[in-house]
Amino acid sequence: DKDDPTQNILTMLQEINNPTLNHAVALGTQNLDLLKSMCENFDRECLNIIAKREDVDDSITEYILKKASWDIRYMVDERKTLSNKIIHQLAEDDSDEVRHAVAKRKDLDNELILKLNKDTSEYVRWAIARQENLSDELIHQLAEDNIDNVRSIIASRKSLSHDLIVKLSKDQYWDVRKEIASRPNLSQEIIEQLAKDECECVRFHIANRDDLSDELIEQLAKDESEHVRDAIANRFV
Repeated sequence: DKDDPTQNILTMLQEINNPTLNHAVALGTQNLDLLKSMCENFDRECLNIIAKREDVDDSITEYILKKASWDIRYMVDERKTLSNKIIHQLAEDDSDEVRHAVAKRKDLDNELILKLNKDTSEYVRWAIARQENLSDELIHQLAEDNIDNVRSIIASRKSLSHDLIVKLSKDQYWDVRKEIASRPNLSQEIIEQLAKDECECVRFHIANRDDLSDELIEQLAKDESEHVRDAIANRFV
């Protein structure tokens, strides 16, 4: 249609076939119909540029989510501002990488946090475990996760209940126990327990604490690990 300005611009761009010009239009145009046409008819870089734009509306974004490969959908996920509707759609994505990017966002509602907490991908649950505002119930659920690194992230959180600290100090994975050994304000009972840990790295972190009793300092100074003994020796340098 000769009277359709959008089609005229699209035809002109296709005839000129200049990638630099196409990319500039994709970056700057506010014409929604033209953006949709460019998503469908031009190269991946145009689609990538449009996916990153913070100012496109949900109709364009939904179009991209339906048409684009996972790496382009990931670019949408990287936007600072997304509507709740789009965030929820991305949380249903079949790509672990895209859902992981969702789980890292700071603007998730409680419904999504609860959903992603049960995601099949451990990387998604890692990201949820790093969220600042988790309920005690969710923290306890993640502390039971079957993936060691998820439990390690929970063990490194600034605020944990005493009961959970006790539980994690006995975790089967050494890195979880190491995170507990590094926490301030541990009870003497847990410090003494971890000072006898089978893992050298856990004992090393205990040896570097500044709240050890004289008895524990003497005990660790005789540790079978040179690294642990050196940590104690450095206290007196």
